[in-house]
Amino acid sequence: MGTGSNQSNVDVLNNIRHKASRHFRSKMKGHLKAKIDELATNSKTKNITDFCRGISFFKKGYQFIINRVKSENGDLVTDYNIIF
Repeated sequence: MGTGSNQSNVDVLNNIRHKASRHFRSKMKGHLKAKIDELATNSKTKNITDFCRGISFFKKGYQFIINRVKSENGDLVTDYNIIF
């Protein structure tokens, strides 16, 4: 196994990471657009409670939730999820 094989593996991995980043960035933009549309609707219909809740959502920014789970052998396993 030569260095060319390693480099091609690195290139494939970087390509996959790039596609995944693009995919999730696109999904995040769609989600934020839906939230903004919902906020505009609540503003027009004078639904003050939901409007203020939506404003609060944007002021807080991203909230990370950390799920901690122990594996079968007792090791701590951590998984990060982003809430939009």
